[in-house]
Amino acid sequence: MSRSKRRVLISVLALAGLAALFVVLHNFRARRALLAYKAELVAKGEKLTIDELTPPFSTEAQRAANDLVQAASQLRQGSVVPKNSPQPMEIVSPGKTRIGCKQPDIRTRYGTNTWDELVEDLKLNAVALEQIREALKNPQFDMNLNYKMGFLLMVPHLAKLKGVAQWLSAATLNDLHADRLNAAASDLDVLLSLANAFRDEKLIISQLVRIAIAAIAIAPTWEALQAEGWTDAQLAALQKKWQSLDFSQAMENALAMERAMGIEAFDRLRNSNAERRQFFNGNFLGGVSTGPATPASIAEVPVFALEWSKEHLSSLSTFAGETAWLRLWSYDDELRYVQTLQAMLEVPRRARRAQSFISAQAWGAKAYQRIWEHNDSGSPKYFLSSMLAPALKQASAKAARIETQRELVVTAIALKRYQLRHGRLPPDLKSMVPEYLSQTPKDFMDGRELRYRPNAEGGFLLYSVNEDGKDDGGDATLPKDRQDPHNLFNGRDMVWPMPATQAEEAEARAKEAKNDRYFFRYGAVLKGN
Repeated sequence: MSRSKRRVLISVLALAGLAALFVVLHNFRARRALLAYKAELVAKGEKLTIDELTPPFSTEAQRAANDLVQAASQLRQGSVVPKNSPQPMEIVSPGKTRIGCKQPDIRTRYGTNTWDELVEDLKLNAVALEQIREALKNPQFDMNLNYKMGFLLMVPHLAKLKGVAQWLSAATLNDLHADRLNAAASDLDVLLSLANAFRDEKLIISQLVRIAIAAIAIAPTWEALQAEGWTDAQLAALQKKWQSLDFSQAMENALAMERAMGIEAFDRLRNSNAERRQFFNGNFLGGVSTGPATPASIAEVPVFALEWSKEHLSSLSTFAGETAWLRLWSYDDELRYVQTLQAMLEVPRRARRAQSFISAQAWGAKAYQRIWEHNDSGSPKYFLSSMLAPALKQASAKAARIETQRELVVTAIALKRYQLRHGRLPPDLKSMVPEYLSQTPKDFMDGRELRYRPNAEGGFLLYSVNEDGKDDGGDATLPKDRQDPHNLFNGRDMVWPMPATQAEEAEARAKEAKNDRYFFRYGAVLKGN
């Protein structure tokens, strides 16, 4: 070997050695930083493992959960529920809603049904609904979830339980339509028990379904408050049930478990070639690439060759990224994930301490921005944290919104109780303390009192400032910068609605009929084309 070739070889080997040394040193420093941060969290009382966070097993709670899911599985689709379920508290105009249970029929955009048809649906499912009511008498449920399965854990029971909420809401409306207040109170109680049934499930998706069930329960509760004939005892029981619901702490518990599941996922991906390859190939939820179809003729060979080349070049790129992540960046990636989840956990904690979600959210946004200042988008360096963390970013905000709505519901029930006893509304919310409320109700968004004032028509205005923190005087209209469909609580302020007048309902019906005629005419034109 010539001297020049020997020098080149030595240089190449030296560079390779330096590169290997760099990888070893970087991995050592990154791992040490991760372990130090975890130790710091543990010293502060944080729990980082699935075993520490898994709720204690209960045979009785598991049996009750099995009974509930089995009963839910027996529900049969009717002609009304769930496709054309009655629409309680339907928006007529911003801050005004239609009393669904007082309508002569059940109308939605999908069709019109009679109340008698809903009665038949409920009779069809009478046995299953009675079993559900019986199961929900149990105060605790345990679905026996195996959190060790991580992000592959399946939760099919959640869809069933959300379906149960729709049936119980329809049953409550039917009770109210028939002026059966005792039955309506019972069905509302069961519906709220359902929202509490899996409060201890430490998964974000479980808590989001709980939030959805509570949101479903708000509408029939509002409808119930428009009925006359309630006793104070019945309303007090309903108020107590709503007060018992908790979403902020439950969401925090779920975030802690998601963090522990993420930490375990990092360990598995470092040690399992097969699982790591699935993640990097985008098949972590199952499925395997079959590659381009085998050419059926000579004419298809060029296309086949091109697709084959693309796939294998992509595989080489994926393999390189996977290798770089494993050998160089996995500890950096995990550190960012744990830091991000810690910041997310601090948001609901700060919100509870300050009784203000807006200030906590502002702190969280700054913390998130600091952690993700260098995003390295598209790089495998933060492959797993970029996949997992952003999906959890809005979890606390969703919990804060339902907490605010829950406070509005509780306050509205207390107002109804006060009016029932005194024949008039209170001049302010403080007047209901301590007889109807233990303290003046707070706006979970900014920590101040909920805004309230009675009006000359015998109604009242009750609202939260919503997530922007700006008091718009009870303006329920959708902000101009919002693109999502208008619902009852996403206006400029989060307003507890008042019943629409007959004139307002008639005007809304006319607009709906005009829109329907336009839709059918436009649809016919499209079909003709």
